[in-house]
Amino acid sequence: MPKGENFDYDVNSLKAKIAASGLSIQEMIETAWASASTFRGSI
Repeated sequence: MPKGENFDYDVNSLKAKIAASGLSIQEMIETAWASASTFRGSI
């Protein structure tokens, strides 16, 4: 895990990129769950 704080976030840009991705809500949820499951196994 990275240490420290990062305040260099552009939330609106990130939201726009997610909206423009063309992914459905279900696809985003499936991707998030798949990512989380592999992360948990890596610790």
